[in-house]
Amino acid sequence: NTQPSTTRYSCDFTNGRCFADNNGGYGSLSSCRSYCVAPSPYDPGHPSCSGTNCQLPSSNTNCQIPQGCPSPTTLPPARYACNTSTWQCYVNSSGVYTSLSQCQNNCKAPPPTRYACNTSTWQCYASSSGSYTSLSRCQNECQAPTFDFSLSNSGDIVVYKPNSGSINVSNVIYANLISGNSQLVNFSQTGLPNGVSADSLSSCSPNCSRNNNLIIYSSAAIGNFPVIVTGFSEGISRTTSYNLIIKPNYLNPISVSCWASPSSTQVNQYVNFYSNVSGGSGNYYYSWSGVASGNSSTYSRSFSSSGYYTAYLTVTDSQSNSASASCSVNIEGATSPTLNFWADRYSLNQGESTYLRWTSENTNYCTASNGWSGNKSTYGYEIVYPNVNTTYDLICYGNNEQVSRSLTIYVSSFSGNNLNLTKLGRNLSSGERIYSKTIRVTKGEVIEFFLTVASGNKDLQNVVVKDILPSSLSYMAGTTKVDGVLQADTITTSGLVLGNLARGTTKNITFQALSNDSGYYLNFTNTAEATATGENKATDSVSITFSLVAGASTVKTGAEETFMISFIVSLISSVFLWYYFKFNSKGKIVFAGLENKIRERKLNSLRRKMIKK
Repeated sequence: NTQPSTTRYSCDFTNGRCFADNNGGYGSLSSCRSYCVAPSPYDPGHPSCSGTNCQLPSSNTNCQIPQGCPSPTTLPPARYACNTSTWQCYVNSSGVYTSLSQCQNNCKAPPPTRYACNTSTWQCYASSSGSYTSLSRCQNECQAPTFDFSLSNSGDIVVYKPNSGSINVSNVIYANLISGNSQLVNFSQTGLPNGVSADSLSSCSPNCSRNNNLIIYSSAAIGNFPVIVTGFSEGISRTTSYNLIIKPNYLNPISVSCWASPSSTQVNQYVNFYSNVSGGSGNYYYSWSGVASGNSSTYSRSFSSSGYYTAYLTVTDSQSNSASASCSVNIEGATSPTLNFWADRYSLNQGESTYLRWTSENTNYCTASNGWSGNKSTYGYEIVYPNVNTTYDLICYGNNEQVSRSLTIYVSSFSGNNLNLTKLGRNLSSGERIYSKTIRVTKGEVIEFFLTVASGNKDLQNVVVKDILPSSLSYMAGTTKVDGVLQADTITTSGLVLGNLARGTTKNITFQALSNDSGYYLNFTNTAEATATGENKATDSVSITFSLVAGASTVKTGAEETFMISFIVSLISSVFLWYYFKFNSKGKIVFAGLENKIRERKLNSLRRKMIKK
């Protein structure tokens, strides 16, 4: 005999009747009937069918739709709710589901709770993605790992046996945590030969390290000795091993050398003496003599006079083995100090800044004056904020001499005009770094001009810069740049067109020219101009001075100039002689003597002619 299955029921909501159904949502007929209710029909004869009350008891089966009652098709559809205790659907006018199938698809018991293990606290916690479906299983398996560790060392120890006394050597022992919480580890060491002792290795908690210091005495045996270091903690032990290799001392003689850096320098400059030692045993002990002294591995000093100087070095190891070396330095006579002094920018608007930079050689210190002040290092940089044209002087001292340099920063002053122009220059051929108002050149040298166009409190339109060069200079094609960008070759002819210039901005223009013959004059003024729509023209100039490197004869003159000079010199000489012979008493005597000599020559000439006849 088999036990019959329990009968289940479903509801036909069209007539409110329950029927047997193996897949029904109700486990008993009574629970089905409590939820299975059909919509009420209409009955015009019922006493309550008056006004707007149109729903009647289900016992009235022959109802007609009363006047004023809505059609059955307009009645609201049945709604369903989920019983979260039995997880079955039932009719409920305020239910969230509008169909039985929708309710049954969603009215299901939730999946069972899952659990996960927190590997920091080793506690279980509820998690939808946890790997455990049972709390007890999670708790049984969520356990902290057992403490474990490993040992290692930095490698073998190789030492040369001392002839007397002892020497110290070492390596490093490492304890590394493998699992669990760190615990205190104790150490021991075995395998050291006679004549060797070791400092105790203090306990530590992994991850940690300890220096393994050994003392090698002169009585130690020579050979290769395996040494084992053991660590103990929580009932477990781990080991690491290394080789202690002791060699005879005669296999490693001490070797010493030294050198001076620099090997050649000037007086009052520092020289460093360095040592290089190899071999031997244990520690090294240094002793300098000669022009060096002390017991360190290096020595530093300067020399006040020129010459060839030698230092001597002796190094001794822990076994009293020693070796010596010598090293020399050549000290030359003092050289004159040098100074380079320049600025990042030489033309500024008011409120702007620039860096002053300098380098020097053979100097000890520098001082600043004029636009700045104070002591300065022998090289460096400093930012300045001039409001007007300002000159900065720098003097550097060294080797009982001094060297000075000066530069000027030009600050734009608009003075009611919104357009400003500053012009500077420098001689590139002579290596000048500083732009200035005066440029010294000789024939064939290259000049670089630096022009700064600045706008004031107004946007400028149609800005054009023109710089007509004197005949003693020739423009070098392809050299005009605006803020470093190459431009057309028009600045010395029709002018360089900059276009519009926003208020408070600047444009920097550079171009180059070649110096020609200076002609009659040695000084020239070169003026540049800038124009803009609605603004007064702005101009600025530099002075160009030609130097005569070979005397006045280097100034070329043509045939006409030579004749004019000769005529003037002859005329002046004639006037001077006439005045001297006519009015000066001594001149009269000289003139009379000349007349006598002339007469004598004429008489002698007549006598010779008469004799011949």
